Amino acid sequence: MKKSVLTCLLIAFISLLSISYAQKKVTAPSDRSAEPTEFRKVQFGLILGLNTSTLRADWSENTITHSGLNFGPYIKFRFSKLLALQPGIQLSTQGAAWENDEKVSLIYMNIPIVMKFYVFRGLNLDVGPNLGLFIGGNWWDPYNEEWYTANDDFTRINFDLRFGINYEFNFGLVITTHLNFGMVNINAYGSSFPVSSSVFQLGVGYYF
Repeated sequence: MKKSVLTCLLIAFISLLSISYAQKKVTAPSDRSAEPTEFRKVQFGLILGLNTSTLRADWSENTITHSGLNFGPYIKFRFSKLLALQPGIQLSTQGAAWENDEKVSLIYMNIPIVMKFYVFRGLNLDVGPNLGLFIGGNWWDPYNEEWYTANDDFTRINFDLRFGINYEFNFGLVITTHLNFGMVNINAYGSSFPVSSSVFQLGVGYYF
């Protein structure tokens, strides 16, 4: 399964890279500089970041944050000086941990689609939906010191609202922060004990 995911990411990387380099530059006032300059109508980017996540529910033990990674390609469609649309594909490791040392580590293929609003130069805000496709995961049992599969414990689909504050430098570097706030129950055993996710992401990337 992991090999299939990495293959899909590689195909997406090559496809989006080809599209981005095929686009022509247009001259227009840039939000990232005081002087008129050029920006691409379509840009491809790669972002790598850190996750701090948890699961929201009425647990018997207090939850603490779980650390993970996120990585994936994005493509940005720039409509004007102030507005852009950015869909992407993101491999994300997230989950939760508890004070008794139990933890669950989950792998998602996320598909965020956000509208970007440029505030000042490279500073921009974004908001939009994030569809999460559950790939698999494991529970850590601290008493037996063993990992157990969590593949049947969570629903295959997650849905977040995604909010972000980002800065894009005029040489391509981008710094991103996002909060993915889960809006649905991801407990596969029903609604009697609803569980939802929260993930804070900090990343760096580059737009070609």
